[in-house]
Amino acid sequence: MEYSRPEIEKRFSSLRVVLDSTPDLLERFGDHITGMQNKWAHVLTTWPDGTEDPDEIAAKLDQANQYLDKLVYDAGLLTIPRRLNEHLAQLSVGQALDFAAAFEDEMPKAEQKADLLSYLERHPLLVQGVVDRANGRILKAARGGRRVVSFVLVFGALLLPVLGIYVYAHLPVWFPGNGLSSTPGQFANLLLAYGAIVVGSLVHITVDALKQSRSGQGLPFGALDNVILWVNVKETSIVMGVVSLWVALAGVASLYPHSQVPVSTALLVGYSLDSFVDLFLQRFESKATAATDALKKEIAA
Repeated sequence: MEYSRPEIEKRFSSLRVVLDSTPDLLERFGDHITGMQNKWAHVLTTWPDGTEDPDEIAAKLDQANQYLDKLVYDAGLLTIPRRLNEHLAQLSVGQALDFAAAFEDEMPKAEQKADLLSYLERHPLLVQGVVDRANGRILKAARGGRRVVSFVLVFGALLLPVLGIYVYAHLPVWFPGNGLSSTPGQFANLLLAYGAIVVGSLVHITVDALKQSRSGQGLPFGALDNVILWVNVKETSIVMGVVSLWVALAGVASLYPHSQVPVSTALLVGYSLDSFVDLFLQRFESKATAATDALKKEIAA
């Protein structure tokens, strides 16, 4: 206390000089700094002078530590949000920042970090991300127009297979005599199958979102509560999920090469997308390996 008291009071005096000379800062932070000074005054009045009995000393130290904890929290409330945004600026959209690891040296107590995360969660405009208080992390989120880009990427990925289906269906027409075959209405058939796969996948996502909303687990916000923010934060995983739709379409097309794909089958494939894609990739890998081995034998012969 003999060492820290003059240093702390010197800092408060310097802060007062800055605030008194800058009306804007005084208006924004004056009350907060005054509250911190009052807590420091409580620390000084409760700090034992050494003449008390041990139990009284322990009681006074405990009370002083409570004020010191509040003082540390107030300091963090002023300084951490700005530097938190500096950390988030180095991350990609959707990446998570471990709050405890980033600010352990400034806010060492778990309850202080939990309280600050709760405050940031209640004031979302302070942070360029989404507070996941349950897991002690901040998920990087974009602002403004960048969120629109997330939708452009997702819808672009969803629509790209339409072009692929068109090309696939018309290759026999464009390049006749190359062993390629086409069936009447193949474009419409595959387009309908792709649409059914997408609908089945959306149904699965909606069911998961409802479960998440009811259980309170997963992301700190429900997909149904804020679709724009959800798409932005989950941008990469959603696009990769759309790529899985492409693979599922290829798998369904290979199962029904010369006949119409049943809509009910396509819906089920979309709903159980991950399982179907895994099975299809295993089958594709097996066939590719067998074809490669046969080609090696033919070359060796």
